[in-house]
Amino acid sequence: SFRPYVWIGQLEKGIAWMSESDRNWSLDPARDALEVVSLEDRTELRIHLVNQATEWTEEFSLEQAFQATPVKVRPDYWAKLLERSSFPNAWNLCTFAGSACWGAWGSTFFFPLGRDYSYVNYLAGKKFSKESDKAVVEGFLRRNADGFTSARRSFLKRHLERGIFYAKQAKYKVPYLNSRFSDLEWREYQTYMDEWWCSEYRAGNADAYNNTPTRSYQDMALYELRRLVREGMDGIYFDNIRDWSNPNPVTGPAYRRKDGRMQPYFDLFSLREFVRRTAVMLYLEKKTFPDGRPVLTLHMTNTNLVPVLAFGTISLDLEAKYGSSDFQDRFTEGYLQSCTLGLQSGTIPEILVQITGKNREFVTRSFLAVTLAYELPFVMNAGGLTNTWSRVWRNLYEWGYSTPAVKVYPCFDPRTLRTDNPRWRVTALCKGKEIIAAVSSFGETAEGSLDLSGMRVLRALEWENGTELSVRNGRISLKLNKHDFKLIHIALQ
Repeated sequence: SFRPYVWIGQLEKGIAWMSESDRNWSLDPARDALEVVSLEDRTELRIHLVNQATEWTEEFSLEQAFQATPVKVRPDYWAKLLERSSFPNAWNLCTFAGSACWGAWGSTFFFPLGRDYSYVNYLAGKKFSKESDKAVVEGFLRRNADGFTSARRSFLKRHLERGIFYAKQAKYKVPYLNSRFSDLEWREYQTYMDEWWCSEYRAGNADAYNNTPTRSYQDMALYELRRLVREGMDGIYFDNIRDWSNPNPVTGPAYRRKDGRMQPYFDLFSLREFVRRTAVMLYLEKKTFPDGRPVLTLHMTNTNLVPVLAFGTISLDLEAKYGSSDFQDRFTEGYLQSCTLGLQSGTIPEILVQITGKNREFVTRSFLAVTLAYELPFVMNAGGLTNTWSRVWRNLYEWGYSTPAVKVYPCFDPRTLRTDNPRWRVTALCKGKEIIAAVSSFGETAEGSLDLSGMRVLRALEWENGTELSVRNGRISLKLNKHDFKLIHIALQ
């Protein structure tokens, strides 16, 4: 009956509010605790701490937080970052996912198996050869996979070999980690289980999700993470950066309701502190991008918690809704604008995508229509994208995308090119006397035109197939299939 976080705003600005709990509020369960009200001249967020008659007999405190957005601007180099892709004018960041790609397994997670950092050291040294690659993998398996089944040993071997493949191409090596992970085999967990596990009682359980990053958990994790980057990794990736309910009344402001049920709290302040301390650690260890921002990726898990994400540099989004469905049916444009773009947290947007089924080319093109319209080239491919994706973006990078020579006006920028079709989105990439217009359909198959009035056009081509297009009365007539795109190369006189 309580949600801990609200953000309202526009692309340019907004405000975030969060609170861990509604303990000591006085709320009628039949009425709203939070309201977003649109008025003629403003939008109001109304927070009802009291909406029914009440009497308080003891002193108490209420904690809430507000944050104006954007918190910071995105760095000017943001478009250079690519995930496991070696394109011109780009930096290859490789997320070592899953954790076995950097030598971790199960209960080790914050450190490699047996705390054996030889494999991580080898990745950092970059002195690769066919013989040494094989020797390092076999040595690591011999020392640390004793007792593994043949299937588990084979799994680990494949991932270690994949890790070497990543490291050979990586400018930044980032290990997959989890902000809410625990395991019964941790020695520390036997002491701190009651505090870390999201439960009212000692459940004797552990997993990758049901943990709260209290101060002691942060201390344990940061001790291990600092060593991991000192041994050779270039940054940190945290999964499960999201709101998570906890019914423990000792670790936070959970409480028992009048009906006898526990009302959980949400550990947003602890999570924010954990991410802040991780960012500080990376800064002190000089694991940063050129402008000093920490190499820190936060998987926002479809919860755009700006006060938490603000300490990161990269926000990974859109994991949900894997499968064969049209990509444009998965997420709304409002969601892309307010969350995925990272404009409010000042983070570099990265997308996690997976495509299955028999129509992967169509879904890939519907995905490209979105990423071209909203300028989202930083993609972690979990499987299924066809070669069309890499071909399109490679051509753009070869043309000069991400360099100072190219100015980009995405579809939400009022300076972009215009179209007379309200369901089309246009991104304009400009370099000297050249323009590449990415025209994306967000509707059904339809005709329309691209407005080039006021320009002295020398030639216009469909960039994918080289077809020449006629320009009449300052317009190019086009037909776009449903949720498809066209790249138009325009040469000016």
